[in-house]
Amino acid sequence: MSLTEKTHAESDVNPMYMLGIAIVLASLVLSASIYFSADQLARTLEQKPLTVSLPVFSPVVNVTIPSGVAALAAPSAAPAAAPTPSPTPSAAAGCGVPSGGSGAAGGAPTAIANIDVTGRPVEGSPNAKVTIVEFSEHLCPYSKRAQSTVAQIMKDYDGKVKHVYMHYFIHGEPPKKSAVAAECAGDQGKFWEYTALVFSDQKVDADSLNSKAAQLNLDMAKFSACLASPAKLAEVERQNALGQQNGVSGTPTFFINGRMIVGAQPYESFKPLIDAELAK
Repeated sequence: MSLTEKTHAESDVNPMYMLGIAIVLASLVLSASIYFSADQLARTLEQKPLTVSLPVFSPVVNVTIPSGVAALAAPSAAPAAAPTPSPTPSAAAGCGVPSGGSGAAGGAPTAIANIDVTGRPVEGSPNAKVTIVEFSEHLCPYSKRAQSTVAQIMKDYDGKVKHVYMHYFIHGEPPKKSAVAAECAGDQGKFWEYTALVFSDQKVDADSLNSKAAQLNLDMAKFSACLASPAKLAEVERQNALGQQNGVSGTPTFFINGRMIVGAQPYESFKPLIDAELAK
């Protein structure tokens, strides 16, 4: 074979030979990648460079992968989000209402309601300039909490504020029975005293309701007959419906001359509203 023929033969063979080597190398690299899981590879590469021995015929070819390449590995699963802790009940929360804020939107109270309180027992001066209408439930712990705030208001604004209580139900039938009992006590002039006793222990079973009536020296025969009266049940359900019509969705909810304030708000939330109404 002449020199020219040998050169042409080598030029024909060399490209195919190189392509074969490239295919073999690619296959081996792919096999190594499959062999090492992404998670194992990432952990290994974080510690030190990884040296992989890839036999290509003979001799051995050493391929060193620097630790920085770990970033190219498949990302590990994102850590599970920590569970959201249950919120601690706020002093401004309520039964069925969000914590914090006045009014339906949690900001300055804007709702103006015109609630008919005709015939309802009144605490304070009947001629007071400011009327506080309270929608509460005997079994709601936030309604119970609010009673001390109302008592402080009535003391500080003696003669200037009157307080009217309305029944609203969150816990179904049990508080309806105590609401009827309070109305029956009201027929004997003891509405506020009976309501205070119910809030003191929040027990509304039949024995507890009768015991409270006895504590107040009510006529028990009249009291028992009143408890069975459909008219009294209809009255407390009417109050509940009146609350719903005026945007009440939980207890306690107050209306200060028609302006709504939601939840067991502190005294400081009531004072500016009362003062503003008195200044008119």
